[in-house]
Amino acid sequence: FPVTVWLGDATGEFFVGLNVYDYYLSNFWQIALIVFASGVAIGAISSYLAVRRYLRY
Repeated sequence: FPVTVWLGDATGEFFVGLNVYDYYLSNFWQIALIVFASGVAIGAISSYLAVRRYLRY
């Protein structure tokens, strides 16, 4: 996050108006929800595979 503050103006010039810092601030909750949901999904899939492998009857 602090890197985006430092690189915000440089990315705005390089990508013609796309300031990474402003993008993160305006889409913070969406990005946080995607990261959280991805973690839950990966955890659920790995738990399912582990239980299926080690708890065979």
